Amino acid sequence: LLALALVPDDQIPLVVATLLARFSSPDDQVRQAAIRAAAHAVPTVDAFDESLIGLGETGDQYALSAIANALLMSTKEMRSKAKFNEWLRLLCKLSPGSRDAINSFDHVLGRLITAPAQQQFAISCLTDWVSIHAKDTARDKSAAELFNETTHELSNRPDLLSQVIT
Repeated sequence: LLALALVPDDQIPLVVATLLARFSSPDDQVRQAAIRAAAHAVPTVDAFDESLIGLGETGDQYALSAIANALLMSTKEMRSKAKFNEWLRLLCKLSPGSRDAINSFDHVLGRLITAPAQQQFAISCLTDWVSIHAKDTARDKSAAELFNETTHELSNRPDLLSQVIT
């Protein structure tokens, strides 16, 4: 309701406070629903930024997944927010096992690669994720497989691809 601007202005503080209180619920379903609702509202409401960023910084995979989904579903709105780069950089903490969230992250990075002004930032996010999570084995293809859309976009831009390889 917050994301769709269907909450009356005088009720927004109550809704925000209720959701934030549920972030620490002992019931995982309640906690996850609150995080998901808050992340979904981030494109239109700034009240959850600090709390969600805090969860993301701790590596909370559920919060990171919710953020990744919000970035994917509202890329245009999120790109206009002052904290867009901070939101996206948090996703470098996504574990390789968070496949759906990685797919969302990959899709957003792929879109950024197509925008010349965002290419270097997208490459730095991909590089950071790889430096944190890639296996130290010869010919490790896991990052290329997980980030297939970004890899595809990079392969269409040889100058950027060579930058990533080196």
